[in-house]
Amino acid sequence: MASGETIAAGTNLLNQVANDARTFEQHPGDVVEVHFFGHSRGTVVVSQALEQFANRQDPTLVGSYVEVTLLDIHPANSSENNLLDYNPLSVIGLVDYAAVALFDPIAADPEVTLPAGAGIMEVDIWFQHTLCSSFPNSNSESAFNLWGESQASNSITNRSGVQPSWNCLTNQSTTQTGVIGHSEIHEYYRIFQVDQGLVH
Repeated sequence: MASGETIAAGTNLLNQVANDARTFEQHPGDVVEVHFFGHSRGTVVVSQALEQFANRQDPTLVGSYVEVTLLDIHPANSSENNLLDYNPLSVIGLVDYAAVALFDPIAADPEVTLPAGAGIMEVDIWFQHTLCSSFPNSNSESAFNLWGESQASNSITNRSGVQPSWNCLTNQSTTQTGVIGHSEIHEYYRIFQVDQGLVH
């Protein structure tokens, strides 16, 4: 996705949510529960959808209970250039680093915002800052690994009135995912949160 595409994708996501909600059989007083998930640049898409969701007029969505899960928040913009690790002795690491440095200013994603008025009741943020040296050589992240925003590196604008729950997976590993980097974090979340019924 290039410049402006995460914003357009946010609009498309909101339209999809609204269309799906209208298919539900509803009764007076019913509230639609919406759970937004985003990974990496997808967190920007969720953010853009939420900003528009705050101004929703659709009676199906008014009063919605909204949960937000953000996995390794990483907008593609120049301010995120330090949120990564790479192996300078690896050709792949150097090439990936150069590619990101060139792409991020072009993409110019906005930072993630949690707006007021969107009905947000719960926010879970998962991130990792695992070093490339922690990965086996068979994993491409031994050369280059993007990081998600943490509490320390947080550039989220939070107007939701809800305090996020921050969950760190740095240097964590499982038999199912191996060492958890940027590419594994969504699979970790699916296996250990969704499949175990800890979220719905």
